[in-house]
Amino acid sequence: MITPSVSQKAGFYKFSKVITKMIQYWKRCKIKIVLNLIVALHILFSTDGFCQVPLKIMPLGNSITFDTYIGDPRDVGDKIGYRYKLYLLLNQAGYNFNLVGSEQAGWNYFNDDENAGFPGWRDDQLADLMETGYFYSYPVDIILLHIGTNDVTALDYTVTDVDRLLDAVDAYEAGAGKPVIVLLAKIISRKDYPCGTHSGTTSFNNNLVTMANSRISGGDNLIVVDMECGAGINYSTDMIDFAHPNQTGYDKMGQKWFDVINAINTAPSIINIPDQDQQEGVAFANINLDNYISDVEDADQYITWTISPANPDHFNVNINGSRIAIITPKDPNWNGSETITFVATDRGKILTGLKKSASDQVQFTVTPVNDPPVIISQNTPLSTPEETDIEILIDYLIVEDVDNPGTDLSLTVLPGAGYSYNSNTVTPSTDFNGNLSVNVVANDLESSSVPFGVTVNVTAVNDTPSINIPEILTADEDILYYQIITASDTDPDDIIILSAQVLPDWLSFNSTSGVLQGTPVNSDVGKDTIIIRAFDGTVYVDSSFIIEVININDPPVIMSIPALTAYENELYMYRIEATDVDSNDSLTYSEIKIPGWLTFFNTTNVLAGKPSHDDIGSDEVILAVDDGIDTVKQSFIINVIGIDVLEENQVNLIDIIYPIPATDYIIFKMTKADKNSTLQIFSILGNLIKEINISYKESQRLQLNEFKPGLYIYKIIGENGYQTGQLIVK
Repeated sequence: MITPSVSQKAGFYKFSKVITKMIQYWKRCKIKIVLNLIVALHILFSTDGFCQVPLKIMPLGNSITFDTYIGDPRDVGDKIGYRYKLYLLLNQAGYNFNLVGSEQAGWNYFNDDENAGFPGWRDDQLADLMETGYFYSYPVDIILLHIGTNDVTALDYTVTDVDRLLDAVDAYEAGAGKPVIVLLAKIISRKDYPCGTHSGTTSFNNNLVTMANSRISGGDNLIVVDMECGAGINYSTDMIDFAHPNQTGYDKMGQKWFDVINAINTAPSIINIPDQDQQEGVAFANINLDNYISDVEDADQYITWTISPANPDHFNVNINGSRIAIITPKDPNWNGSETITFVATDRGKILTGLKKSASDQVQFTVTPVNDPPVIISQNTPLSTPEETDIEILIDYLIVEDVDNPGTDLSLTVLPGAGYSYNSNTVTPSTDFNGNLSVNVVANDLESSSVPFGVTVNVTAVNDTPSINIPEILTADEDILYYQIITASDTDPDDIIILSAQVLPDWLSFNSTSGVLQGTPVNSDVGKDTIIIRAFDGTVYVDSSFIIEVININDPPVIMSIPALTAYENELYMYRIEATDVDSNDSLTYSEIKIPGWLTFFNTTNVLAGKPSHDDIGSDEVILAVDDGIDTVKQSFIINVIGIDVLEENQVNLIDIIYPIPATDYIIFKMTKADKNSTLQIFSILGNLIKEINISYKESQRLQLNEFKPGLYIYKIIGENGYQTGQLIVK
């Protein structure tokens, strides 16, 4: 057998990933087309979009990175590990990034599903692959390395191959001419081993830290991440198996990775830039932005300043090379206010992709120099019904403007209590009535008056009551459903009467207390429409809602009663029968415990067998009925009774007896019989139930209408002997 080299493995690996990606493309092409289109549009219309290169982050490791475990039933598209949590946090923090690697998993949750997680791999295998030039195929800026779990499982606590992997990173940095930051994780512990208590993990992590500190001293861009103890993983509840986290544990890992990435570079801090005020026609003072910025890593001259919006409506803003902001109004005759956001961006520590920004809003206000209009009084009484629009016109007011006596004036409605507005049309707030004061200003060509309160008389109108729909709209079968229906009316004097218009049979409604309650049964499973009416003495309103009764599984009920006595060398038969009120349930019968002389036929649900002399005694039998959710057991003891003392007188008088078990009648097909033969039927306790004389004929029919279901013993006595056996009546 030819063993491929590491480079051949890597080549095959890349080829297989290309094929896999082509297949997955058809599954997710629509999503990717839309996402790529959105990204393209963002780049096209952003001011520096063509300069923004995504930060390439590689999740690197084994099955914990990929998110899988032995016996994992999930679709690969559902395997998100810590990567999806990290993806969400990076997006929320505003990072421009891309997860990279040859593997893909988790596409059902997010599109950025690439990673370098290789399930089952040890650190030497990962180092072998990285040495093939893997990073040139998948360029990277930040590596999230969690490796060693499988090595600890193999009782190998050395980190030589991790050191070799980091050498491959250094070689890539030198060859690509770019820095790479490696976040090296202390691997997580094992299930039920709190951090620091699993000896193998502790040994491996101690060796890892020692090696890492040596490399850091030598200048490596390496950060040790305490994933074992620092992520807050509960090794009892956050693990899905001995070595792998569940999703809660993965989310904690994702949070830890993010915290470390986010802490690499500290964002600038802007001290509040004061708002600027100036009269119309007078220039604003220049702003020295260096006076309002501080950054841990970068001096003032390395901070880049921009503004938002890039082109303010009313001002020209120029920030020169000395970080001096020069602000001039575009229109010298304009007055008013506009807010401009100043954004300071640092260089990013080690990687430009780690740039961070801070912002501060500054309001620039230009005040007018002319005298504004003055509203003297209201000259027209105004009235409107409750919740009815009314338009406020300038003609309803007496307005003076000493600067522009011949200029047309306009009216503007302002925010206030008790109303909303659209342009000059005012709508009183719901249920408000009485005198409403509407804030308005009069405007000339340059300025506005002091706000004035226009009085509007809002007349009362009867309001319809409203009904509060129950919060819980599902009911469980066989469990009491209890909710209180309430109603309200904004008219304080109205008395509300509640009544039920439509109710299912299982529900009742108390009009006085508003209690809606009932216990649904199996036949009530499904959706029921309920209509409750509220009447305030003038108008009524009906509220309709649906309550869904959720089916709760009912276990099967075993109806059959087994025979508790068997006789040596005689056939014993028992058919177990059960019912289930859940009509869709399919019942499965099985044996849990039976003696060797019995056989359970699950196709017919019959337990049958013939005990021998060696089987005389008591045997426990346990049968079960399962409806797919619940299992019901029937346990009983069969007493095997020996009849060897009678064997010397037994003769073959009967050929066959049928049917067994019997319901209405049973037929004895005789082999031979004397003229004065006798048929006796005994209970299992030995009591004689029936005795009849029979003469020879081919068949003897016995009606069973006086027999209760159960096990019986028959005995046919002839002149030359007798024959015994048992009957089952159901």
